Amino acid sequence: MSTSGVRFCLTVPKSLKHPKYSDNTYQIRVAHRLAECLKTSIMENRLMSTFIPTDRQINIECDDQPVFTSCCTIDETPTDYNNCGHSTHFVLIYIPKLWLKQCASLLRPDLSIDKQELNNCVQKLTDGQTAWLAELAIRSLVLSKAHIKSLVYDLGLSLNLIGNIDEYILSNRSALFILEYLGLISNLTRSHDKMERRSIWTDHFSTLNVFPNSEKLRQYFGDSIGFYFVWMKSYCVYLTCPLIAGLFCQVFNLLNGQHFEDKQVSLGIHLVYTIFMILWAVICTKMWQREYISCVDRWSGNALIELAANDLAWLFNFIDQRPTFHGTWRQSRVTGLMELHYPAAKRRLRYVASGFITLVCLLWAIFVNIALLNMEGFIVAEKSPWFHIGFVSQFAEPHAIFDPNANGILSYIPGVLHSLMVFVMNQMVFRAIAEHLTEWENHCTNKDYERALIIKRFLFELVDAYGGLIYLGFILADRLALRSLLLTMFATDSIRRLTLECIIPYIIYRFRAWKEKQSIGLIKRNHNSEKPVYQIRVERELCADIYESFDDYLEMVLQHGYLVLFAYASPLFITILAILCTFLEIHFDVFKLFWVTQCPKSNLLLREQSIWLLLLGIQAWLSVLTNAGLLISEIHRLEILTDMTASTIFLIFEHCLIFIALCIHFLISDTPVTVRDARLSRDFARARLLNPKIDN
Repeated sequence: MSTSGVRFCLTVPKSLKHPKYSDNTYQIRVAHRLAECLKTSIMENRLMSTFIPTDRQINIECDDQPVFTSCCTIDETPTDYNNCGHSTHFVLIYIPKLWLKQCASLLRPDLSIDKQELNNCVQKLTDGQTAWLAELAIRSLVLSKAHIKSLVYDLGLSLNLIGNIDEYILSNRSALFILEYLGLISNLTRSHDKMERRSIWTDHFSTLNVFPNSEKLRQYFGDSIGFYFVWMKSYCVYLTCPLIAGLFCQVFNLLNGQHFEDKQVSLGIHLVYTIFMILWAVICTKMWQREYISCVDRWSGNALIELAANDLAWLFNFIDQRPTFHGTWRQSRVTGLMELHYPAAKRRLRYVASGFITLVCLLWAIFVNIALLNMEGFIVAEKSPWFHIGFVSQFAEPHAIFDPNANGILSYIPGVLHSLMVFVMNQMVFRAIAEHLTEWENHCTNKDYERALIIKRFLFELVDAYGGLIYLGFILADRLALRSLLLTMFATDSIRRLTLECIIPYIIYRFRAWKEKQSIGLIKRNHNSEKPVYQIRVERELCADIYESFDDYLEMVLQHGYLVLFAYASPLFITILAILCTFLEIHFDVFKLFWVTQCPKSNLLLREQSIWLLLLGIQAWLSVLTNAGLLISEIHRLEILTDMTASTIFLIFEHCLIFIALCIHFLISDTPVTVRDARLSRDFARARLLNPKIDN
């Protein structure tokens, strides 16, 4: 654990405006007043009464108090405001290590009886867990109504905002919640520890490790980021099994005098490989779930973290509540305090309406993909009359402008247009629609909001990633075209991921950082003043984009889908490309976290179902149906004679695979024996603590 404490940056929205001031001047005033309010909250020691009743609160004396510093001094003249050297204004927050004991004692009041034990628990926290506790400490501060009134008057905000903030909100919501509700802050970001970051980055290249050190990354970034790298490592290692199976199938073909061409690969070899991939996907799903539960138990061994990760779900829901969540006040059945409540029946109605709109968007995405496939010449009237669009496909006819068999650059335009349209629809149109729908659903916490948003965005990405493959595999039953498109999309996605997620963001970041450095240097020369080095570094970090784990997980889940959903038609050597892409991805992700994006938020792993592991499991079970369908299509293509109908073959193959998968599912427990025994041991220790008469 770092001995110097944790630093955060509380940013002011760039959209803040005031008719009497320029945008820059007004945002500086906001940052200055925010720093003053938070300082006052510290001085009055107004810790949130939500965690512990007032008569049980513990006050640990600590001379080393948090520090709140505005990015610009209010004494500067208005001309200085317009040339302050950075576009985003912020409040620097420093949380000393000793002050964390105050928050720790509120989280676990039973530990405060023994100060030595409390000190040991705080000392044993990793940097990521310390950052989580420090953020919890910041969110434990509250503001009085007098402070809020003063803030509203001084900054010229609407007076109606004061009336909307009643005593319930004041006594049960943190200062950051109120400030975000007022629209005065946008994000609380942890700042990088320069020395620790350099140390881990140097160790990453100085040692001959095949994979990044996930334990060190967990200790620095937090448990949730650490599990991502643990999962990526296990995924890459598990891919060696399909690699060996694919190589074995190729060797078997060679020994039987067959070549690598797809048309000469036997049906039986692909059938065996497909069954292996389906069972591999089901087993991996169970192993990842066991690994997740093991990480939760292993990383929450600290007495301070154990209770929070396993038994204080209400605390996370309370702290994580969204300022835009609305409802009626009622007494909580869990804490006994007043809380906002939105009826479940109304939310379900919104789910239905949101689902209908999402379905319409998915149908539109399917239509756009069909139109683009017509333009590329994949859909013809003879084979697919239901999907043929004459006024579009005419451009791909022989001797037409986009004839796919013609020479020249024009034949590639539909393919490029397809990629651009998919990117625009996903990143601009459907993403905005998904965000608005999820906001309208009125989720209570950010976690629920993110889960609902992930499902919607994943469905949109699913249509674009698998739509063309499904058409070629099930409608046209063209295994050669499916195999070619699958390999092309696999390679294209890998190159696009490398370019868009790493190279381009890094170039943009370096340019912004250089521009920020030039502006700061100009300010120094003009004013002959020294700005703290740490503040200059924070200004550079704010040039980077906010880290989102969605894209990282999404790319790997889609890759997993390419491998298992279309295993029967995929090339036997595609796993080599998958391992190479995953290996590069895990190293590029380390680079991105350290040097391209802002430092991600440190989160604990909770004892709950991971949404991404759930999606991987769904894909594994769907692979039974998709591959059974591809098998039937292949039988029709090869005109294999059989006494059974296609539906009978499909049902037999699908039922047998589901039976085997169910056996695997029930034979492999989600919770490892060591974790189960450790939990029982802790429960027994608690029982002995409450009742010393319990015999060993």
